Amino acid sequence: MDGVCTYTPVSSVVTGLKKNYRESFIEKKKKPKCDFRATKNCFRINCKLPAGDQVDENPTRKVASLRSRDRMEEYNTAMKRMMRNPYEYHHDLGMNYTLITDNLIVGSQPQKPEDIDHVKHVENVAYVLNLQQDKDVEYWGVDLKSIIERCQEIGIHHMRRPARDFDPDSLRSILPKAVSSLEWAISEGKGRVYVHCTAGLGRAPAVAIAYMFWFCSMNVSI
Repeated sequence: MDGVCTYTPVSSVVTGLKKNYRESFIEKKKKPKCDFRATKNCFRINCKLPAGDQVDENPTRKVASLRSRDRMEEYNTAMKRMMRNPYEYHHDLGMNYTLITDNLIVGSQPQKPEDIDHVKHVENVAYVLNLQQDKDVEYWGVDLKSIIERCQEIGIHHMRRPARDFDPDSLRSILPKAVSSLEWAISEGKGRVYVHCTAGLGRAPAVAIAYMFWFCSMNVSI
């Protein structure tokens, strides 16, 4: 069965990102060659489908499912209002991501330690850059401690550069440090870097675009 795909226009995440921070930490760096996996106007986000289509009659699971749908509806309503785009995050479909360049992956939040195993063994991820605040993780009931511990167990370097969700000023303020962390991880050359926020539709692609603009001469003209 084919996966569900959504497309995020570059214009929705690059507004206000053209301020040049080269004087602070960029000019001394060499520009690596980047093989972009993005089209001129969009990045592709590949979503995994849930395994199986069985109907679960367990009432406890039904309640949990309803609560999950309520959270998703609340989150997507806020995202559409604050970001002014039609895109949605479907937590129930599991982690979703896309390969942007040969060494950079952008996606949604890992939800369980098994997601870390997947990106390690299937995608050769050696670094995870998490842009979420603690309250973002708590909202979805994700056990971040177990995810960080799993990263340590299998040799993935976990980094955090939290920014407030749906807040362009907060995002703009952390961009230099987030991009610096991303550039450092890529330059280490030990494996791919997985950059994620909650949905993989705002903060994470913004950091990836800023990196490609500053270090790879990506043209973000609209």
